[in-house]
Amino acid sequence: MDFKNAQTGSIILGIAAWISMIFLIGCVIYSFFRVIFKTYNPYISLLVILFFLPFKYFPVYYFWGWFKADIYHNIAIYFSKKANWETAISYYRKVIENNPVFIMPYYFMGNVFTDRFNMSKLYKPEEGDKSERTDFERAYEMYEKVRSLAPNYVQMHHQMGVLYMKMADYLRSQGKIKETIEYLDKALYRFKIYENLDPVFVYNYMRKAQIYIYKGEFKKAEEEYLNYLKAWKCHEHNFSGTQKVYGIDHEGNGIQPPLSWKDIYPHLPEVYTNLANLYFIMKDYKKAYEYYKKALDKKSDFEPAKRNIEIVKQMIK
Repeated sequence: MDFKNAQTGSIILGIAAWISMIFLIGCVIYSFFRVIFKTYNPYISLLVILFFLPFKYFPVYYFWGWFKADIYHNIAIYFSKKANWETAISYYRKVIENNPVFIMPYYFMGNVFTDRFNMSKLYKPEEGDKSERTDFERAYEMYEKVRSLAPNYVQMHHQMGVLYMKMADYLRSQGKIKETIEYLDKALYRFKIYENLDPVFVYNYMRKAQIYIYKGEFKKAEEEYLNYLKAWKCHEHNFSGTQKVYGIDHEGNGIQPPLSWKDIYPHLPEVYTNLANLYFIMKDYKKAYEYYKKALDKKSDFEPAKRNIEIVKQMIK
């Protein structure tokens, strides 16, 4: 693409956007004064003036806050991606000030606290603390706020499971094995809630399997991987009859006949490799080889499978 032409196009779009915005603001101002001067009822004029007053609970100010919240939210996400936690949190809190019923800043703040996961008890009023708290407590509060606003916001349940797994890792490092198992069970409970709402998210199955492996319940871990690979809550009849799913070939033409779930369901090489690793632990080397090979069928240069399949070959011999 010609960079100069692209720059010129951006300038033209920018000018058009400003002209459109100024025109719309002009229309609003014109309508505002026209209503005031044309009405015969003084109460209507008063109502219109009150509507536009810059006070917190007047309509225009209130909805302008929603617009500002969107801007602050995008800035917060930028700093989250940079792992600049404190700045990100400050902008998420500005989002909440302007739009307290928007669930995403609570959810993303929960993710920030989960990622940072400082288990030192600190008092940080700028992060919503009323007393000394850990990041586990801060994250938990944010996810619970999401649940109070949107009980079926599915990703919140998965992140709660991740939070419990992090807590389990922390407790394990402290040598508290009983408490570790308790938090792993709490994580499993949340992952199961997630599965009931969305049965096709691969990392939900992988994390459940990870917990079962830690607990030494290898058959349950195997079941999790196989449930995902077999799409156990998806059925082919859902993609037939009136509910047709069509693919597109490389030339943009429709593909006939309709695809089945086997064609569109995502099978990641990580899943096959993890299942093969599990069979290796269980000393079922033939199955381990079979699933390493399936991983390589999906992605021929997938390094973990390439490396491990050579080891398994030696075990089979």
